[in-house]
Amino acid sequence: MMVVASATQQWRWPMVQPTGGRIGELASLAWPTTSGLAGTAGNATPCQPSSLGSSLSGAAPFFLSGRCGLLLGASLLLPLAGSRRRAGRRSLIPRPVSTVEVESAATQVGVAHEAQGRPAHWVIRTTDLQRSLDFLTEVFGMHVLRHEEMDVGCKISCNGNFKNPWSKTMVGYRREDQGYCLELTYTYGVDKYSLGSGLAYIAVGVEDVDMVLEKAASLGYTVEGDSIMGPEGYKFRVVPQPAGRTERFQYVALKVRGWPRAEEFYKGALGMADLTVDSPLSAVENDVGLVRVLGYGGDEEVPLVVLEDPKSPFFKLQTWEGRNALAIPSRALNDAYRRVVEAKPGGSRVLHKLQRDPLITDKNMSMFWKSSGSPPDLEIAILVAPEGFEVCIVSSETFDLSVAAAYNPEVEIDWAWREQRSRDVLARMAEKKANAPRK
Repeated sequence: MMVVASATQQWRWPMVQPTGGRIGELASLAWPTTSGLAGTAGNATPCQPSSLGSSLSGAAPFFLSGRCGLLLGASLLLPLAGSRRRAGRRSLIPRPVSTVEVESAATQVGVAHEAQGRPAHWVIRTTDLQRSLDFLTEVFGMHVLRHEEMDVGCKISCNGNFKNPWSKTMVGYRREDQGYCLELTYTYGVDKYSLGSGLAYIAVGVEDVDMVLEKAASLGYTVEGDSIMGPEGYKFRVVPQPAGRTERFQYVALKVRGWPRAEEFYKGALGMADLTVDSPLSAVENDVGLVRVLGYGGDEEVPLVVLEDPKSPFFKLQTWEGRNALAIPSRALNDAYRRVVEAKPGGSRVLHKLQRDPLITDKNMSMFWKSSGSPPDLEIAILVAPEGFEVCIVSSETFDLSVAAAYNPEVEIDWAWREQRSRDVLARMAEKKANAPRK
C-alpha cells in the first residue's frame, strides 16, 4: 500500500508489486503481483504497474526503490486492516489515515523490538496447497496469515531452484511478528519433491493429544505414536501444550551427523545459546546420539532440537527440507554474516550474499526511522549450515514491522485462478520441451 499525501490528510492506497520485485523474495514479504489483479472500485479492470504509477503521479508522489523494483510508501508501516482481499485481486478504495496513525503503528510493531533474536518460521514445500492447508487447519486449527502469488521464481531461491511462477502462504496461530509460523511454497509445474533425511519433525502443542491424533486418523492421515504424517511426507509431533505458554509451535527437530560442527555454526556464528540443561526438551528421545536444544532464550521462542546421529548410513538433504528463518537484530546479523564469510564455522557457507533494500525511500520517513533507532533497510542473507540446512537471517527491526503490515488473515485464495495458472504453466513447459533442440 502507499500513502498519497494532501495538505490536510493522507489517503491509503493498495500497493502493487511490479513483476520481478525483490522485497518479497528477500524476506518472505512479497506482495501480490499484478497477475489477476482487479482494478478500480466498481469496475474490475486490469491494473498494471505503469498505469497505476501514471494515474497517481499527478496527484502525489510515490517512491520507487531501484534495487527492489517495488513501489513503496509510508503506509507500508501500517497493517492492512479493514480490507478483505482475494489473493491477487483487490479494489483500490482509499481511506483517510493520519500522520499520527503512521507513527503509532511504527512504534507498536517496529521500534520496541526485542534485543535478542528469534526463530521466525520454517519453509516447507507443497505440491497441493489446498490439501496442505486442509491438514494444518483441520487437524491443528491453524489459519492463513497471508497468501501471495509471484510471477517468477525467487531470486534467493525461497521456493527452491525453480524459475516458474510460485506462491507462498504463511500459516500459523498469530501474526508473524508475534509468533512462529510455517511458510508453504507452491511452485507451479512441480508435482513431486524427493524426501530428505534431515528435517525430523515439527512439534505442535495441543490441549488434548489423543483427540488430535484420533481426528487425524479419521481424516486418513498416518498416525504413529504421537506423530502424524502430513502431506508431502512432513512429520508433526503432537505434544501437550505447556501451561502458561501462548506459542503453539514447540520446537523443530533436526538430524545431524555430528554435534561439534553444528555447535560451531549455530552457537559460534549465529549466537544461539545451548539451552539443553535448563530445557525440558532435553528429554526428547534420541537413542543414537546427543540431544541439544538451541535458541536465543526467549520465553515464547520455538527452539531447534538437534538430534545427533553419527552412525547414520544415509544422510542427504533435499529441497524438501525447506529453510529455517531467523529474525535477529541488524548488528547481530552483520556480525553473524561476517563470521561465516571469514571463518566458515563448522564448514558453513554463504548461499546468497547479504543484501539491503530500503523499505522507505521517502526522505522524511527515513528521518523518522533514524530518529526512532531502527534501520530503514531490510537486511537479509541466506546461509548454509554444516549439514546443508539453509538458514535465512533477516533484520528483526524491519522484518517484524513489514510482516505486521502484510498480515491479512481474511485473504481469499482464488482457486479457480490458480488452476488456470497451473494449466498455463504446464502448457508453456510442454511447448518449451517440444521446441528444445534434440541432442
